[in-house]
Amino acid sequence: LAEDIARLCDHEDWSVDLIVGHSAGAVLALELCAHLSPAGVVALNAALGKFDGIAGWLFPLMARALALNPFAAPLLARMPNSETRVRDLLSSTGSRYDEEMLAHYRQLAGDRAHVSGTIAMMAAWNIDTVLGKLGTIDTPTLLLAGEKDGTVPPRVSEDAASSLPQAVFEVLPGLGHLMHEEDPESIARRIDKFAQEIGGLDYEASAEKSL
Repeated sequence: LAEDIARLCDHEDWSVDLIVGHSAGAVLALELCAHLSPAGVVALNAALGKFDGIAGWLFPLMARALALNPFAAPLLARMPNSETRVRDLLSSTGSRYDEEMLAHYRQLAGDRAHVSGTIAMMAAWNIDTVLGKLGTIDTPTLLLAGEKDGTVPPRVSEDAASSLPQAVFEVLPGLGHLMHEEDPESIARRIDKFAQEIGGLDYEASAEKSL
């Protein structure tokens, strides 16, 4: 994934100043540091840990089995009671959600290509290499964790921050795993503040100027 994104950036001649990644995307953001040399990384509820106990080997095994079954994705996408399943999933994240947000996630859950891609990523998910080199990633990194995150506990980001040479760890009260969707304005302001701290990058002003 990191190599593909790096090739895309090179092909489009994009110079990357800041990478923002959520959950698994935060792991990808740190891996991209070696490819794109950004000025900084913002990791939102970074999935920089492993499942505990039996889930550690059972979940990846199940994902690989599903990935090998060509009928798995369409069957999962067409399962009945999708609204109940999606509500349960959103509730488990610890985030507040409204009906509009629910509708978007129901659409994703019913998208065969999205479900197939998610299963394929889970089946190949192995972050041992990234975890093993955290101490060598000297890119300034802001790790934001939602206090109520029910998917990735805040301690995961806190542990990662202790290994990264230039990391700042913050817990955001009252927010869950989808905090950037719960409170996008405050998350955007924190990202902009960090960008200015690491190199005078003012994305808010740039956005206003482009408008």
